[in-house]
Amino acid sequence: MTETPRSSVRALLLAGDAPGRTEVQSRIAERCEEIECFHDAPASARWALRVRFEGRVHEVWMEATTRDGFDVHVRTGAIDADRAAIAEDSDFCIVVATAFAERPLWEYHSQLRLLAAVAKDCALVIDDNACTPYEPSWLFEAARSQTPPSPKRLYAVHCVVDNDRVWAHTHGLRRCGSIEIEMLDVPKTSIQCLAPLLHAVAAQWIELGPPDADEPFVPGRDMELVWIPWRKALGRSKPRGPGGMDDRDAAHAGESGVLKVPTDSWTGRKLCCPSRLTPNLERNPMLYLSNMETVRMALLAAERLPRFAALFARKGGHPDWRFLVKLGYPVDGGDDEQREHLWFDVHGLDGADVDATLLNEPYHVARLHCGDRGPHSLEKLSDWTVISPFGQFGPDAIHRLEETIDAHH
Repeated sequence: MTETPRSSVRALLLAGDAPGRTEVQSRIAERCEEIECFHDAPASARWALRVRFEGRVHEVWMEATTRDGFDVHVRTGAIDADRAAIAEDSDFCIVVATAFAERPLWEYHSQLRLLAAVAKDCALVIDDNACTPYEPSWLFEAARSQTPPSPKRLYAVHCVVDNDRVWAHTHGLRRCGSIEIEMLDVPKTSIQCLAPLLHAVAAQWIELGPPDADEPFVPGRDMELVWIPWRKALGRSKPRGPGGMDDRDAAHAGESGVLKVPTDSWTGRKLCCPSRLTPNLERNPMLYLSNMETVRMALLAAERLPRFAALFARKGGHPDWRFLVKLGYPVDGGDDEQREHLWFDVHGLDGADVDATLLNEPYHVARLHCGDRGPHSLEKLSDWTVISPFGQFGPDAIHRLEETIDAHH
């Protein structure tokens, strides 16, 4: 595997904002164990610091804002018109670059907290590795939280469509010590169904690293996948859609694994497109969560439960609003660490308990059944979501729903 790239996140500063090195040092002096000048920064840097922050070493510098990549975000609608107009006036940006080690998600969280501290205010945030723009409110929400953001923030999934075939591929996983993930020749009608599978694989690889090429691994109940290097995949079969050699510019020629489903036939082992799993995925099977994501989701759900409860107090019972919680129950015959996580429809909240109806039939908890209603302890909470007229929002995105509600009042 080639050298792991650093994680780079930048804040585009508001027009006229150009803090000097001394000012930035004063903003973070009390929170940093060590700050020193950094002389090996890019030539474009106006000033640069090497900072030990929360036990991690980060490099921080300011440079002129360029339109490299920015036009793409505007053109694709990833930035709304008002935000784009503010960002287009930016003169300078502050970059925080970090080399991840053993806990990429927690190290990414530290990187975001440092960026929020040095930037103070900004027009736009851009994750260079994931090629993704973020509203400033997301950065400052993440920085205030005690829990890291979703591992989905460590990468982006890009889908290129041609001839009703989709080339789905990630950007950002390599900074986590993994490789990128691809799916080739996915029918356009199957890509939405396959998205949860891709995210489940990505979370596993962030935590554990990818298995060896051609080695079967299990991302969910009754599912088996393998991956093969993209060059080998193209050598075996030229894609009928995008993703072939002509599409492999520098940004798409790095280490990447193409997901395949191994099947047995009379001619021997065959490797098929993951769309073969579509019928299974449509039945809402159990996809395995990494331990990292299980712990993170439970921590964030508990941390932001008061905001869920406040919204339920305002909107609970409205016909176009729905509140769901996910609770982890010990599996039959397992130890207390083995849990099946089940979704419940909330009817009422009372302190540490919730009155709720089970929405799916458990696989491994025989005493519970779909449609059962009753009290449940919120000590088992592992996630929650709010379904509203403005969309569906979990703990990671609750600030967007709160902002939307405020804007409509």
